[in-house]
Amino acid sequence: MVTLKESLVLGRTKASSLDTVVTLNLFGANLDDISIVRKLPKISIISLTMNQISSLQDFSNCKMLTELYLRKNLISDMSELYALKDLKLLRILWLCDNPVESEKDYRYKVISILPQLTKIDKKEVTPEDRERALQYTKQRLSDTHHHHHQQQQQNNQWGNGIYKSENKNQRTQWGKSPESENSKRKQWGNVKTNPLEKFDL
Repeated sequence: MVTLKESLVLGRTKASSLDTVVTLNLFGANLDDISIVRKLPKISIISLTMNQISSLQDFSNCKMLTELYLRKNLISDMSELYALKDLKLLRILWLCDNPVESEKDYRYKVISILPQLTKIDKKEVTPEDRERALQYTKQRLSDTHHHHHQQQQQNNQWGNGIYKSENKNQRTQWGKSPESENSKRKQWGNVKTNPLEKFDL
């Protein structure tokens, strides 16, 4: 594990303290722990190309971030992008040559999660891109709704099946009960009762 430390940040940027760092460029440093970027409140541009970064969570506090370059890292899960969702100033994001790039509809998924972007990797975000991203979002919501509807139908059918089965068993038991009672009455009717048994002597 290679951790990005304060001494490296300050040495590379020539800044006097972490809260004054505006630009950070650490190309090919083999970093996999970049948690210190959470302490860079004024950071605007970060370039961490060719490292071992697998998560975007540490960037979630960088509210002034406008450009983020992460080419050739280990980002593999599209859900990591939600960590950048509240970065309203973010305009440029490079994720090419990460495992996540191979995901189907990668570009439109990125735009769907981060509509504030104006450039993804090497290409500007076009109106056509945004339209495709919108269609992707609508389709995803439709598929989710359809899946929930099917699940609800299955639950209803399953619930009704048990209810009917229980009712059937109850009706069967209740249907036999009068005959059972009549049988008991006949048996007791044939037994001669000793009058003395009615009293405690």
